[in-house]
Amino acid sequence: TRSGANQNIPAIDYYNLKLSGSNSKLVQAALDVDGNLEIVGTCIFDANGNDITLAGNWTSTSTNAFDEETRRVTFDGAGDQTVTSTVTETFYNVTLSKASGAVNFNSNATIGNDITLDGNFDAWVVNGAVTVTSDVLLDSDDDVDRNYTVSGLGSLSVGATFNLGGG
Repeated sequence: TRSGANQNIPAIDYYNLKLSGSNSKLVQAALDVDGNLEIVGTCIFDANGNDITLAGNWTSTSTNAFDEETRRVTFDGAGDQTVTSTVTETFYNVTLSKASGAVNFNSNATIGNDITLDGNFDAWVVNGAVTVTSDVLLDSDDDVDRNYTVSGLGSLSVGATFNLGGG
């Protein structure tokens, strides 16, 4: 748990990471969380020019949440993962790179650039209002046919292309 005033988040291995308190929590290098990420209180989770990889759930009850800058968040867990936030969560680039399971966006989210679907996961479930400002891309570098399901009770808005042709 990292709580209190401005803090640096060092580049060490994390299983679960909980950020709480107030002020900014600054990522110091590419961050890999092998379990869950939880953002609580009034803190700001600041990517600080670094990409983030998460194998568990993304949960935010912070009123300030995530400063994504122009970085990528990759969801790579082996099972189902959820994104839950009390405010509209904003990402810049998102990659769903999973061998199995689904990624459930259970809250409203904005993806300021692209989302890339990569791997052999089960589904991308949209239960909130998700806006993708640019493209939804299918990464098919391995030339293996993939079946992706985009489903849920929410809405999906794509600002540019929904490219399922790969490439």
